[in-house]
Amino acid sequence: MDQLTLDVRLPDQADFANFIIGNNAETVAAVELHARRRTDPLVWLRGPGAVGKSHLLLAACRTAGEAGGAAAFLAASQISRLSPGNIEQWGDKDFVAIDDVDRLAGSAEWEAALFALFNELRDSGGVLLVSASGGPRDIRFELRDLVSRMRSGPVYALDPLTDDQRLEALRLRAIERGFELPDETGRYLMHRYPRDLSSLFGVLDKLDNESLRAQRRVTVPFVKQVLERGGG
Repeated sequence: MDQLTLDVRLPDQADFANFIIGNNAETVAAVELHARRRTDPLVWLRGPGAVGKSHLLLAACRTAGEAGGAAAFLAASQISRLSPGNIEQWGDKDFVAIDDVDRLAGSAEWEAALFALFNELRDSGGVLLVSASGGPRDIRFELRDLVSRMRSGPVYALDPLTDDQRLEALRLRAIERGFELPDETGRYLMHRYPRDLSSLFGVLDKLDNESLRAQRRVTVPFVKQVLERGGG
């Protein structure tokens, strides 16, 4: 998979199996189906920050690749360090995912590159999966032909997880890293840190490394000790 992303914090293996679905069963099923069958030229995924859009896009790329397609991923939040020429080379791909596509709006060069990419993919049988905080009618693309392309496919919303679902996501993340996370510790972390999973996963990874170094379980007293020592 071609991947243009510089600093997206995700689970080690971003796939559908380790995504906590919560109330998003229909949306997750639609994204996975899009990755496997590629029947729509474009699928749009909308939702607020830190609800798992990046995870699903990368999971879809992985699934498309496993199904025999050539996939590519772009984190549009990093376009200040990238070039429109990067995606202009992807017209022969089977599946292209663009995270935070709304970041491309307002840039004539990026909009032109996205428009060309859409057309090339459509003509060759490839498809797009894009994500943004809002829907396609909320994004102010300036290239009129691009507006119609971005509004041409189905739109699915991704809702935030409840606290219990975030706790389950933390527990699953801990299992993937090979340790047990008591519920008490998980709830302590959610009350101490921002509740988005990107932040919580980052803290959990740090605690895992510290626990391995100290040969200690990740309990609330141990967490407090690590945070006090690190100034967290």
